[in-house]
Amino acid sequence: MRNAADAEDLGQAVAIRAWRGYFTFRGESSFLTWVMAIATREAARLAAHRLRRDEREVPLDRYGGTVTDADPPHADPPTTDWLPALAEQARTRGDLNPTEYAVVRARLALPGRTWDEIGTTLDLPGSRCAVAHCRAVVKLRVALFLHHPELLGGEDALRHAMEQAARVPHDPLTEAEADVFGRAVLERRSDHRRRNWPTLLRSACTKVVGHLDMP
Repeated sequence: MRNAADAEDLGQAVAIRAWRGYFTFRGESSFLTWVMAIATREAARLAAHRLRRDEREVPLDRYGGTVTDADPPHADPPTTDWLPALAEQARTRGDLNPTEYAVVRARLALPGRTWDEIGTTLDLPGSRCAVAHCRAVVKLRVALFLHHPELLGGEDALRHAMEQAARVPHDPLTEAEADVFGRAVLERRSDHRRRNWPTLLRSACTKVVGHLDMP
């Protein structure tokens, strides 16, 4: 386990599993050996769960460029740190809810802390902070594509990345996703008529960003 919070989660999980499954203990090994087997399985399960969660959490500094609080939606990027400003813009537009905004700001202010530690500062469970962060990163990614495409390389780079995303063999960009991405991001149109276009746009941005040539 990576920290005391992880160890506590594991201890609780093992205790619950052992209590619920005690009737299955047949005495073919010592009780300690039986419990340790449960602990091994639970440790693997929790590790896999955290790995999946980490893979969903794109680091907030994945993208280059800068933006300030005063920037209009499509202004040229200035030279100050853009992440807090982007989060503030998203909160102002209603893209981020208060919890998501608070978690993002806390994560930026406390980059080396665990979710449980961040949750303590916000009076929230660590698991809720992790979920809020996952949701916020997806929304901030869409905000970058819609309002600051220049930070991602401009239209040509985005078009090229979209074409690459459509050609990958595993989970390629679908026709519907490409249509919404082209209208909303490349053409800057707001006349979306396709059903569930916000979901399609989030999915498209997630797929396209992996093909951008950025440090």
